[in-house]
Amino acid sequence: MIGIEIASYSAFGAPAMLAITGHPAICGVTVSRDLGDAASSAPTLRGVPCLFLDFISVEAADEALARCEAISAKVAHKELPTRLACSREVRYTLRLLRGFDEAAIATIAAHYGTADERYVAAQHDYRQRGTRRGRH
Repeated sequence: MIGIEIASYSAFGAPAMLAITGHPAICGVTVSRDLGDAASSAPTLRGVPCLFLDFISVEAADEALARCEAISAKVAHKELPTRLACSREVRYTLRLLRGFDEAAIATIAAHYGTADERYVAAQHDYRQRGTRRGRH
């Protein structure tokens, strides 16, 4: 059975790093980048929620990348030797990999959805504050 626990939160309180136990190749998942630039309080494009998969070895990452690339080279690319950055829908991408059951996929997708909602809300709040300031 796969265990999923939130290991860290972003600057805006969204789940960021998920610790994965019980998976044969993946030890961690990032479902959101830090939702703000270090030099600014504005949620930036650098903070767009994303899906990074951290593997236990380079070989495991290479195998997963090969499975994803068999579908499309746009599904994933290597961010680091043991990390894939995925650019398709979360459930779709995770189903391409070995070792995930539907419950784990649904849990990760839910955390990703929460991160996305927090990011959209932070952008909205920032725009509202900026608009009000511009009127004074």
